[in-house]
Amino acid sequence: EITPGRVQPDRRWFGNTRTISQTALEHFRESLKEKIADPYAVVLKKNKLPMSLLTDAVSGKTKPDLTTTEPFSDTFGAKAQRKRPRLDVGSISELASQVSAHAASVQQAHAQAQKDQEISDLRDAEGSIAPEQLAREAEENMLSNVPQDWILGAGTSKRIWGELYKVIDSSDVLLHVLDARDPMGTRCDSVEAYLAKEKRGKKIVYVLNKVDLVPGWVA
Repeated sequence: EITPGRVQPDRRWFGNTRTISQTALEHFRESLKEKIADPYAVVLKKNKLPMSLLTDAVSGKTKPDLTTTEPFSDTFGAKAQRKRPRLDVGSISELASQVSAHAASVQQAHAQAQKDQEISDLRDAEGSIAPEQLAREAEENMLSNVPQDWILGAGTSKRIWGELYKVIDSSDVLLHVLDARDPMGTRCDSVEAYLAKEKRGKKIVYVLNKVDLVPGWVA
């Protein structure tokens, strides 16, 4: 049978830890003054000493004395020699509003310049704009402003296309998998044109997938 353990009663269990008394602190201060004055002595293990309490007492002054570098008479009053700052704003809110207005004006000017450039590019030799071109540009702008789901952009990165062309270059026979529900919509015209123009010696085999999802008379 195991007897229950007991902790030795001591008042130090209820006191603060890593504390130092004023007597020990004064002793450290005197010792540090002697070591700093001695050029052949080096203080080791500073991380175990309360250096923040010791260095402040040794230095004597914690704040820099600004009156020695900039006297009050030279800074303020009629004989002040310090230049006054020229500020266009008086508060942070005014500065923020000024920056926002400047950014809005720059963005508006950039949009107007881009619009003017597009209009100038659409002008023909007679100085008029073709209505078909205007309608086409308006439709493209409308479609480009429509938010698209991120899944629609999957598989269109340059890295994936680079891997695809690596496979094409290192293969003799290519299997092009088509969806039986939409065979023409799942064909990659750019790859077929690339094979017909650059890689005529390679063979391509079309594989019709998901035939069980279409009617029997279609298959």
